[in-house]
Amino acid sequence: MESMFNGSPSISGKAGSAAGVNALQNMPFLTEERFRQMAEDSGIGMLVADDLGGISYANAALLKMFAFDPSDVAGGKLRWDRLTPAEFAPKDYEALRQLALSGVCLPYEKECLSKDNRRIPVSLVAFVAGRAPAGALNLAVFVSDLTRQKQAERQLQALNESLEKRVEERARVAEQRADQLKLLAARLTGAEQHERRRLAKVIHDHLQQLLVAARLQAGAVRRQVGDFEALAGVQSVDDLIRQALEVSRTLTVQLSPPVLHDSGLEEALHWLAGDMLEKNRMEVTVESEPDVEPASDDLKLFLFESVRELLFNVVKHAGVDKAAVELRRVGKNELEIVVEDHGAGLSLLPEGDWGLGLFNIRQRLELLGGRMEIDSVLGQGTRIVMRAPLSIEVRADDSDREQPPEESPAPEQKVGRKPLRVLLADDHKILREGLVRLLQLEPDLEVVGEASDGQMALDMVRAIHPDVVVMDVTMPRMNGVEATRRIKAEAPDVRVIALSMHGREDMAAAMRQAGACAYFTKGGASELLISAIRACAKN
Repeated sequence: MESMFNGSPSISGKAGSAAGVNALQNMPFLTEERFRQMAEDSGIGMLVADDLGGISYANAALLKMFAFDPSDVAGGKLRWDRLTPAEFAPKDYEALRQLALSGVCLPYEKECLSKDNRRIPVSLVAFVAGRAPAGALNLAVFVSDLTRQKQAERQLQALNESLEKRVEERARVAEQRADQLKLLAARLTGAEQHERRRLAKVIHDHLQQLLVAARLQAGAVRRQVGDFEALAGVQSVDDLIRQALEVSRTLTVQLSPPVLHDSGLEEALHWLAGDMLEKNRMEVTVESEPDVEPASDDLKLFLFESVRELLFNVVKHAGVDKAAVELRRVGKNELEIVVEDHGAGLSLLPEGDWGLGLFNIRQRLELLGGRMEIDSVLGQGTRIVMRAPLSIEVRADDSDREQPPEESPAPEQKVGRKPLRVLLADDHKILREGLVRLLQLEPDLEVVGEASDGQMALDMVRAIHPDVVVMDVTMPRMNGVEATRRIKAEAPDVRVIALSMHGREDMAAAMRQAGACAYFTKGGASELLISAIRACAKN
């Protein structure tokens, strides 16, 4: 080899010529022989090329890398463009040359072609090795085979993609399970609330009606008994029935407040505020924005029960007689309920007294897609924020649906007398039977018909035109309020007496506004009802 630092393209395999020695005068520490030995001993491929891309030297590592023989390089037969794929020529070598001239020894990655036309990924580092006498540059290029590195990178990329797919799959499964838990929580909430309503309905429709009927029977017996001791016994039984009726009413309200289903969450919270004042002497202010009514009855009852639980905590632990409840809408499909007091703060309380209740509310809210935030400061009070979606999807079983009550045929009208003609409208047969027995003891009162719902009562008024209608407020098909309004519009002379299991003022006011002349609670003294029938008929 004459010199790898001059312009000669030949490779002789001998020691360097005088021209090569002259070219190395500027690099006295690196002789051509030493450079060549270093190149041959190196495991990294190396070549020397001139300005035109002719390769004048290639070490053994490079020949092996590209499957060339020494004879392929001898005589300048091998050129750089032979190593470059067609899509990179002719600018490829010029880019390498400019990189060498810049003096920045940065690696340059590309693909090169082997003798058998295999594409080999390589990393190139080029620098100026010297100048030929004519001024042409010789480039020294170090070539590193990146095949294994690229294979490792591809394997790593494949592994990353596999891991990403597994993570995505795990995330999808976790999301599905979260949705399943949310649905399960909604169904559990629905099942609990349906069971509460079912029990409340059983108590209202059966137990309370039996108790009311028993009071009616006791009232009838009391009117017939002349013995003082027997009368006292009947009165004692009547008092016990009355107490049992009050207990059953309280239980019904606690299980499933009628106002919640009749009027909605906002009205139910106002009712709860009044109940807390009456029973616990705690003043609760309720503020509500419009359009915050949850679509689901189950969600309404859950939120109502949660607020009641939080207010009971205030009564038991906060040491204050005031609390505030705020109901407002957040965004398009979320509501927020805030329960706040200025009492002792949660940190003063033993965890067992309140932790389980709050934990239960929090967990249920989260499973329903909501959340709870608690802000409590020692001695300054507690602020609890509940957020929940305005709607959740819960399918009720067909068994939960209310079935229409059995209709009782109207009794035969008595002939030859002109007592006050009374129509009984109530969806509970046993109560109608009790009222019939009670009124049959009164010679001036006659039951001329029985209706099991509001629409039936309206139809019977049109057909038989009674003097007085004893109207239950809550009935299927048409409730007592609407039936009373229509009856008074069509037959103003027919008197309507409202009768309900609930002693709510708003219900009584609605019936009076519809045209009822009196309002009585079922289970009250039967004498008062009989007197009201007579009084209303005279007016």
